[in-house]
Amino acid sequence: MLNWFARKALHYGHALEIRGLLLTEYFRLRRRDPSIPGGLTRRIWREPSYMEDFLNLGRFVSPREKILLIDLGGNVGKWASEFVAFFPNTDIVAFEPDPRAHARYAARFQGRPNVTLHQVAVSSKPGQATFHMAENPVYSSLEAYADTQADRGIEMGTDCTVALRTLDSFGIDTVAHDVTVLKIDVQGHEVEALTGAAETLRKVDILIGELSFASEYEGTEPSFARVCSLLQVAGLHPAISDLRPPTRPPCLRAGCRVCSPQPSRPALRVGLTA
Repeated sequence: MLNWFARKALHYGHALEIRGLLLTEYFRLRRRDPSIPGGLTRRIWREPSYMEDFLNLGRFVSPREKILLIDLGGNVGKWASEFVAFFPNTDIVAFEPDPRAHARYAARFQGRPNVTLHQVAVSSKPGQATFHMAENPVYSSLEAYADTQADRGIEMGTDCTVALRTLDSFGIDTVAHDVTVLKIDVQGHEVEALTGAAETLRKVDILIGELSFASEYEGTEPSFARVCSLLQVAGLHPAISDLRPPTRPPCLRAGCRVCSPQPSRPALRVGLTA
């Protein structure tokens, strides 16, 4: 019984600490840059892990700047929608191969000429590949989940064939924007996606991505170290990491979201933390 109370106290203590830190950061950002959206206190309290991405980005980017968001693995467009709410002066180029998620993303941004959506998977070379569709599109992937992930209860559906292209082949023009942000969440295919994006990465100011420290997919190694090597070549360096091994042993699932700005970005802003 004592151990149960200790675990509960640790859990709730940590939850309060995280919310307190995020609220402190939010109020600091608002004081420094009044264009940061107001009225988010309750949202931060209810969804701290979701709002953390945008508060981290707010350290380097002002909502007043003209932003290009390259959204790799856009899913249904919820994250991009929240990004636009926080940074309204944003154009989006998005990529989502899952036909169900792609349709919902397109519907969410219907009639928005500043949003371009491609139903294609981004990889290291062009072609076609088998795409493993999960019942929840969040978990759909070009990679097959390893047996160590069985405890996650991911329900897989039918497979389909999707087109592959490199990100560089799209020749995305960033000149008209003050800041280019690349968000990548491609369920284990990060190394391949960024290998085919070498030229694009040189034009990216900030990358935010979900990477892993442990093998989650069949025949693939953890992505963190290999992705960091690709980013270093492009002049991007990990600045903020959010460790996420929530309820399962780190040896089975451990990852992070990494915010990697170009060195010129933090030099223009205060409050950079590692």
